Amino acid sequence: MQPMAIYSPWHLNSNDPPNIESRGYRFLAEGDSWFSIGALNPAKNSNLLFEMAFEKSSCAINCASPGDTLRRMSQMNTDRDFIRLLAGVESRAWDGVLLSAGGNDLIDALQVRGPGIPLHLRLLRTPDEWGDPSEGPARYLSDAGWATFCGYLEANLEHLIRLRDSGKAVGCPVFMHGYAVPTPRPAGVIGNIGPWLYPAVMAATIPIEIGRASCRERVSLNV
Repeated sequence: MQPMAIYSPWHLNSNDPPNIESRGYRFLAEGDSWFSIGALNPAKNSNLLFEMAFEKSSCAINCASPGDTLRRMSQMNTDRDFIRLLAGVESRAWDGVLLSAGGNDLIDALQVRGPGIPLHLRLLRTPDEWGDPSEGPARYLSDAGWATFCGYLEANLEHLIRLRDSGKAVGCPVFMHGYAVPTPRPAGVIGNIGPWLYPAVMAATIPIEIGRASCRERVSLNV
């Protein structure tokens, strides 16, 4: 198995561009921190792309940025490199698009709270909206809000597919990784980054153990 070579978009236009045409597989990668953290530091095991290997030689042009969301990935004015390589003047018949997405979208969506915001625009209920205790963890969740969130993810993925099919990469497969069950906890990562879900659960005054059970409940309903 041969490790995949990772390049940034600027490598393609440098004085010494890599010969990606000689590779058996050529991928275009876009996403958030799972594809970007470790790209410029020794902790390469924090970047999923560095763990990929194939029987043939392979490479990926990586457009990922920490904290990116699906909406920003598909907007031409914020991810110009990705759009240009996927559907613009530099598009090509990629062997696949590698996509890391959804995590930051969930973090952002959980921050939406407060009086006056309708249930279909937030994921958590306020204390005065909590359901009957017999509902279990689901009593804290806004079903209408989760439906909106899922619709948002689907719409942005469909937009990316339309972009793919507007260039030379038409029909190439899109590969996405999954996530473990989201777990609110008072811990971040190196450099005092995070936590992410924990503050939203605490702000909603949901007991932390119940908040974790609520996450498991929502994941099990959406699988």
